Amino acid sequence: MARRKNFTDEEISKIFHLKSNGFTWKNIGIALEAAPSTVRKAYYNTRKRAGLPPKEKLSKSTVSGRLALIAKKIVFENPKIPYRDIPGKIIETIGPVENMPSYKAFERFLVKSNFKIVKLLKKPLISELNIAKRIKFAKEYSEKSQDFWNYVIWSDETMVRSFSNSNDVFVKTNSSVCRKNLPVNSQVQNGGVSVMFWGCFSRLGLGPLAAIQESMNAESYKEILNELLLPELRAAGVPMVFMQDNAPCHKARLVLDFLEENGVQTLPWPPQSPDMNPIENLWAIIKARRKKKFGPPKTKNELIDQVFTIWNDIDSELCEKLSDSMIKRLDKVLEFNGKPINY
Repeated sequence: MARRKNFTDEEISKIFHLKSNGFTWKNIGIALEAAPSTVRKAYYNTRKRAGLPPKEKLSKSTVSGRLALIAKKIVFENPKIPYRDIPGKIIETIGPVENMPSYKAFERFLVKSNFKIVKLLKKPLISELNIAKRIKFAKEYSEKSQDFWNYVIWSDETMVRSFSNSNDVFVKTNSSVCRKNLPVNSQVQNGGVSVMFWGCFSRLGLGPLAAIQESMNAESYKEILNELLLPELRAAGVPMVFMQDNAPCHKARLVLDFLEENGVQTLPWPPQSPDMNPIENLWAIIKARRKKKFGPPKTKNELIDQVFTIWNDIDSELCEKLSDSMIKRLDKVLEFNGKPINY
């Protein structure tokens, strides 16, 4: 297509005629064998020279009244709905609508109405029974001073993978809706070279770390406690409280008897409460740092070396910060009525 700079009066008239009849700049350019940008420039330059008023800019927002209320209701009830599907959902709800606004108009309206798109927290589903247990625990232990939490040893296992296939989920919500009332992005783990680790820490600092090469059972867990936890408790020099979750191997009679025989005081942890355990945040930091520093490992041994390297680089300030967060976590559990908290 030729790049033209000048048009005859007849061609200018044709441009105005086609434009007034709804033709696009592209179609007008095709008709005149000129670039769309050249046609558009000639159109506005002619208007300017003729002293014509600039083209009136109409408001793009065409959503109001009943449609506005219905659109809000639809998004509240279906927070994952794409903007493109809102007009169709309205028709499905109330029938055909004359001059239905575009989905872009609904998007602009919802943004102006303080709706936003947020990423859902990745949290496990919690049963009603366990929600009640979380609330009970939070009420009881929120009365403990920070000094109590200074002498708790936090422990847990985690699976470290070479890569993760977990997906973020975004939903639309009004800014008036509290985070605690939003759903969560439930996770299913999978994929790649992977190794399970057991570790512990307290406000006093990092404890030992172990790579678990085989599946964890009560006997292998008891060996870890005997070889790693008991020496750590003795080295602390002060009475410590041991925290472990409710994994089956943790609650096996073999393990409970072992802890009792060795005088280990334990924290009665509520089920389904990883968000209350500060070591979960430590694991997340270790995984993020490993990924940033090393990238995907080729073998399990390489993955183990990477995790141990990051573990040994953790500073004492991070341990203190995570331990000191426990009181706030309990307050959040009570604020969220036992539901998952944003930790």
